[in-house]
Amino acid sequence: MVQRQPDSFIGKSDSDGVSGGYEYKLLQFCESLNIQYSRIPGLPQNSLGISRGKNDKVDAKRIAQYADEKHKSIEPSKPLNKAIITLKELLSTRKRFVRENAGYKASMKAFS
Repeated sequence: MVQRQPDSFIGKSDSDGVSGGYEYKLLQFCESLNIQYSRIPGLPQNSLGISRGKNDKVDAKRIAQYADEKHKSIEPSKPLNKAIITLKELLSTRKRFVRENAGYKASMKAFS
């Protein structure tokens, strides 16, 4: 069976524009294969009927329907700026280290 590789896709970013490390890995993968993508921060969730609960299957279907309706008017996103990605990764690592350090200090204080 031959599978056709997609030449574009549309993804939803969280309201703050960041979906975590997975989003950037996916976008880097798409760029390496020259797959066009569109990141749509703040995708109109209310008009899609996306509720606050966690139901990825339903949300994915509604996002796909939105993309199908709007695909002609959606512009492809620009390639990621490598310096910005590196900076975000460093800030994320720092945040994790600060959180872990606070945990270590709290546990050491408990033993004192």
